[in-house]
Amino acid sequence: MKKVIAFLLLPLILALSACAVKQVQALETIECPAVQEVPGFFLSAELPSGAVLASSADAGRSAIFVHEDYTLAQEVFAAASLDDALLRVTGRSADELDVLRVCAFPQEEYRFAWTAAGETGELACSAVLFYDGEFYYTLSVQCDAAREKEYRTVFSDLLASAELEAV
Repeated sequence: MKKVIAFLLLPLILALSACAVKQVQALETIECPAVQEVPGFFLSAELPSGAVLASSADAGRSAIFVHEDYTLAQEVFAAASLDDALLRVTGRSADELDVLRVCAFPQEEYRFAWTAAGETGELACSAVLFYDGEFYYTLSVQCDAAREKEYRTVFSDLLASAELEAV
């Protein structure tokens, strides 16, 4: 009887030996910090008096300036296309905007305006957008639509003074 039990257990023992736990050597991972691209230019403009820096982020790539009657936003970012850049700045596609191409060399320059809903009513917005082949640089203005005519010359002069300067 013991021989029969041993004979029946022999295949079971051989089968279970294949289920042994195998140790795998841990691989060491070395992480390389991501190479962050740096824009070759910065956006320069003659900001109106009374506009003060309210916030800045992304190592200076994004800044908000406030005035009691309007807000200025300055941003440097990468986008896959002009349409993606316009969508980021305005929330609208290029088909929904009248985009004026002002200059094509050495950097592309575009101007456009749109309206948006604000917390207290409609906002009048306008912007200038530069493209250096790698990054988009934008300066935009938002103000209450009812006060836009009052500041039209200020905004026009501001956007006309915007230019890219080499880092």
